[in-house]
Amino acid sequence: MALAKENQALSYRDVRVNSDMAHKSPHYIHVLYHNGDLRPPVYHHVPVWGSSDGGESYLTLALEVALMGMGQQRIMPEGLYAQDKVCRNEEQIVLKLQELELDDLLVQTLRKQSVQLLEAGPFSGLGEVIHRESVPMHTFAKYLFTALLPHDADMAYKVALRAMRLPVLESSAGSGDGGHPHHGISIVPSRYPRWFTLGHLESQQCELASTMLTAAKGDMLRLRTVLEAIQKNIHSSSLIFKLAQDAFKIATPADNPPDITLLNVALELGLQVMRMTLSTLNWRRREMVRWLVTCATEVGK
Repeated sequence: MALAKENQALSYRDVRVNSDMAHKSPHYIHVLYHNGDLRPPVYHHVPVWGSSDGGESYLTLALEVALMGMGQQRIMPEGLYAQDKVCRNEEQIVLKLQELELDDLLVQTLRKQSVQLLEAGPFSGLGEVIHRESVPMHTFAKYLFTALLPHDADMAYKVALRAMRLPVLESSAGSGDGGHPHHGISIVPSRYPRWFTLGHLESQQCELASTMLTAAKGDMLRLRTVLEAIQKNIHSSSLIFKLAQDAFKIATPADNPPDITLLNVALELGLQVMRMTLSTLNWRRREMVRWLVTCATEVGK
């Protein structure tokens, strides 16, 4: 009996501790079952009473608000802490969105908001024209691309390709690695604020490109479009070389014949790296040359 009371007290204490944690950090809210196991929340649609749209629920409204907020064009703040907070908050929201099991209503909301973000003009980070210091949309677009791809591939690629740009580097990027380091603090010209998170943002841009390359395997037209976006928007020879290696790896599976279209993309990316590093020092250039020979040999088989 005493042991049972002790276990019951322990259970109550666990509930109280988890409740306190949830109060302090809403990001970690979970449902605590009677056996002590933690489970992620289960979301379901609750209709909005009196709504003229029969398919509208509080869940679709929550998703709509999240997408509107993340897609809003905003200027990168000054200071390391503020810029890091921008990145971390975006990643946390994406993690929460990934917990949603997308049904027809949520997919419809994704489509509608994606169209609005693409057509919202200067209010949207995915608008046709954005400010040079606007916060990049790479992380957000990667979520949209992955979520939309099984349901609307055209819209998924349209969003992701629009988000590939990084205008803060457009005029400051030259040959090679664009004149900025990828380890430590990256700095754009003095008349613009310091972007302390530039290396992280470029890596997110690279991940978005890699995700599109993987999804476009076997589709020559889409691969060509993604290749052009990479060549136009990514200014780091090291990151382009990484993409070339990723494409080569995906194109040459161990148990299947190689994908020639993706191999050609890998080769073109490798050739661009050679051109970018021709007049600049890069300690990996010899490795790049050896890899390019291997890739060209595979294409010529």
